[in-house]
Amino acid sequence: MTHESATAALSAGDIDTPTDAMVGLALHDSDWRWCQDIYLRLLDHHEVDVRATAAICLGNLARIHADSTVTRTRLGDPEIGGTLEDAVAHIEQF
Repeated sequence: MTHESATAALSAGDIDTPTDAMVGLALHDSDWRWCQDIYLRLLDHHEVDVRATAAICLGNLARIHADSTVTRTRLGDPEIGGTLEDAVAHIEQF
């Protein structure tokens, strides 16, 4: 998936298209910093599933690349706080 096609997928009107693209990028895109920037922005998305997937993807980046940054300011998000805690644990572990 190119960054252009990924950006288009992230703008799709359904939930499955952007979340599938997000996971695919986390697992297969070598430009993890580009992906990380996308996921950090998506932590503010209006859809809880997109925010949760962004948190999971940040944890995957940490696991795969052993280097990632996630902001802890969103840990208070009642809908994805636990998912973010898991992502932070991945980051600290890897």
